Amino acid sequence: MQKEESTNRPIHVVDMDNIRAAVFKGRDSDSESESELRVAFGRRYRDKDGRWKTSCMLELSQVEKGIKVLEQILEHLPEPKEIVL
Repeated sequence: MQKEESTNRPIHVVDMDNIRAAVFKGRDSDSESESELRVAFGRRYRDKDGRWKTSCMLELSQVEKGIKVLEQILEHLPEPKEIVL
C-alpha cells in the first residue's frame, strides 16, 4: 500500500537558528474549500535523550529572534481583509 502524499505542507517557512514559523493554507473541517492562512510558530530543541522536540515557549533571550521570524512571515502574507464587527 502506497502512503498518501500530505497536502498540508507549508507555503512559506522562515527559520532562524532553532526558531521557526510556517504559513499553511487552512481547510474548513466541514468542506474541502480553503479558508484562512494559518501560522505555526515554535522553537526546536533536543531533549536529554537527544530527540528533537518543539515548544511554543521561547526563552527570554530568544524573544527578539522570534519577533524577527514573525516579521519575515508578515512580509510574505497578503494584506489582511478589513474586519467588520
